[in-house]
Amino acid sequence: MQRQKSYKASITIEMSYVMPIILFVLLVLIRVSFYFHDKLIISGAVGETLVAGTQYAREEGRDHVDLKTFFEERTKNKLLILQTEEIDVSENKKQIQVNVKAKKRKMQLHLSQKADMMRPEEILRKKRKWEKASQKGK
Repeated sequence: MQRQKSYKASITIEMSYVMPIILFVLLVLIRVSFYFHDKLIISGAVGETLVAGTQYAREEGRDHVDLKTFFEERTKNKLLILQTEEIDVSENKKQIQVNVKAKKRKMQLHLSQKADMMRPEEILRKKRKWEKASQKGK
């Protein structure tokens, strides 16, 4: 008489509960990593926009550069999930500020960065004038 092998189905039943949970966690991790990827891309583009804006502002006689377009070129075809909804670049004599809002359904991102307009050449010129004036007074 031949013995029949019997297999327990408990592993199959347990895996039918465990595998959807594992797949769900994996998909959430992928989506979160895409979100942080987009956040880093936008943050880097905002930083580049600020640096470019301060450099262009220092150069006299140069045509005005549209920093909003500059930002859009930096993020074009690089974002995986988020889409930029609002880009606000405000400039004055002392600083540049970039505000960006990106959104995809319930995921939202709002970044705001400022950069001061540094003009070291003007400070050095004033310093040299003061040094010359103080030497003439002696």
